[in-house]
Amino acid sequence: MKAPETKKPKEKKGKPESEQKKEKKPEKKPEKKPETWTPWDIAFGAAMMSDYRFRGITQSNHALSVAAYVEPRYNFNNSLQGYVGLSGESVSLPNRPASEIDFYGGIRPTFGRLALDFGGWYYWYPGGDCFHNFAPGCLRSLLNGNVIKRDLSFGEVYGKAFYAVSDQFSLGGGAYWSPSVFNSGADGTFVAGTAKYVLPTVLPNGVGWFISADVGHWFLGTSDNFYAVPGFPGGIPFKSYTTWDAGLAFIWKPFTLDLRYYDTNLNKGDCNAFTHDHTASGVVSTPINPGGPGSNWCGAAFVAKLSFDLSQDDNLRDTKTSDMNTSGMKMPETNKPEKKKGKPEEKKEKSEEKKPENKTPGDFAFGASLMTEFNIRGISGSNHQPAVSTYFEPRYNLRDNLQAYGRVEVDSISLANRAEASINLYAGIRPTLGNLTVDYGWWQRVFAGQVCNRPQANSGFCGVPPNLNYGEIFAKPTYTVDKQFSFGGGVFWSPSVLNSGDQATYVLGMAKYILPTIHIGSRSLGWFLTANIGHWFREGTPYASYTNGNIGLTFTSKQYKLDLRFSDSDKEDCDIARTPSRVLSTAMNPGSPRSDRCKATFIAKFSVDLDKGNWKWPGWSP
Repeated sequence: MKAPETKKPKEKKGKPESEQKKEKKPEKKPEKKPETWTPWDIAFGAAMMSDYRFRGITQSNHALSVAAYVEPRYNFNNSLQGYVGLSGESVSLPNRPASEIDFYGGIRPTFGRLALDFGGWYYWYPGGDCFHNFAPGCLRSLLNGNVIKRDLSFGEVYGKAFYAVSDQFSLGGGAYWSPSVFNSGADGTFVAGTAKYVLPTVLPNGVGWFISADVGHWFLGTSDNFYAVPGFPGGIPFKSYTTWDAGLAFIWKPFTLDLRYYDTNLNKGDCNAFTHDHTASGVVSTPINPGGPGSNWCGAAFVAKLSFDLSQDDNLRDTKTSDMNTSGMKMPETNKPEKKKGKPEEKKEKSEEKKPENKTPGDFAFGASLMTEFNIRGISGSNHQPAVSTYFEPRYNLRDNLQAYGRVEVDSISLANRAEASINLYAGIRPTLGNLTVDYGWWQRVFAGQVCNRPQANSGFCGVPPNLNYGEIFAKPTYTVDKQFSFGGGVFWSPSVLNSGDQATYVLGMAKYILPTIHIGSRSLGWFLTANIGHWFREGTPYASYTNGNIGLTFTSKQYKLDLRFSDSDKEDCDIARTPSRVLSTAMNPGSPRSDRCKATFIAKFSVDLDKGNWKWPGWSP
């Protein structure tokens, strides 16, 4: 819009312009303040993978899995770093834990090209059940005859070394020891070696790539008598085994696409004795698996994994890809070729004019969360146990006020049909009309790892349907009243809720109020209040209608969020269908209490959310 012209005041007569120029002193440029160095750093990342492999054995029953981690660090000096970490992975194990949550910590000293890593790791599997016909307090044995403990959690101590032979080639190895692997009573020592070669940079758009290979051997001891079999009344001597993998990985900025082949030398019988696989079938008899079924959890597999890894300090790539890599270790520096000396560049007298930035219509957002539980519409999808979530959302701005997007989100869950991950696929548009933003789209939910959970062997009855996948269309308006207050809502309609064949509608209302910014020294902390209330109309379906609500306080700092929330619903119990829940729970888990997934709960959630506008970390930009 052209500004209206105003009358200019007459210039006062004075010295000629030539004399004024002579008297003018050159303006001093403002000096840049030196950046304040801090020894603190934080790394975080997330991954989606076609199969979660741990030392060559699937932990997700060959189904898609999701992982996320956060790792605060402290650099004592340039060659010594201390760290602690928290990570989570979705799993599908025989005792039905909600997820795997890992706590770890240690130190990372470096000596020139050599980097070391010493620490401890604790693997926690919350929310499991015990299956054993003859053990007090346990449910009956799994349908294939396998038994397993309620708690598989265990700890390890480790030492890792990594040596950079050159800028392209590096070697490493490690040793890990546990007094009770998977809480079985059997000790274990895992030793491993790794090699990595960075390929020449020939791919377009700055894409890097490398090949790597790992080999390891797990020396396993004898279990306690919970796992006793004929011939081994005091416990079974697990079969020690070798595992290996090789793969090709592509890197672009913080993203890595890893394509990898895994295998072990365990046969199906000894694999079943070690894993207690609930999907094992047939008869593959071995001394430690007499007359038992065979498991394919230890066999060859190809795994694709997409991950992002960021560090606030120097964008180190730190990811728990396997136990044989140098995850989290600071790379030793190699000698870089010196720049040739030449004539010093002449200082430019005139500052170059800044070119206008070319705004690209494409954008994307990505992020991850670790939470005390995964809750959707007032129902705990993780059975009140910790969960992990990650997402990736490409966007395209058709106009300044119209955006199209797609989204892939994966959440770890724990359902009675043994689904271990919820894969959410979204597509839609977001038009903006002044203070009003609307989101229209389609949402498809697929539950990975679903099976028919039969009350007894050879039964034709599934206690919970083996396929709960369903889709919804939705419209979500949000109106921004001012800088502090906004409100909105949404309508979600499904033609077949939870694959029941019956339609259902969910309506939602929300409000948000941004509180005044808190300033702590040079740092700023944002915070806001939100409240949501919704009702799921499911009359005429196998599922009861209900109302749910939540209220919470969220703290924000740059890309980080900590959300503290209270959630509740008006459902007294959570039967999956209109069956008295006591009857259903008896069919599924004899003697177990009624489900309490819909009860009031407090949820803490730590998340990292980035898009093109806030992920320009030191050393690179999109």
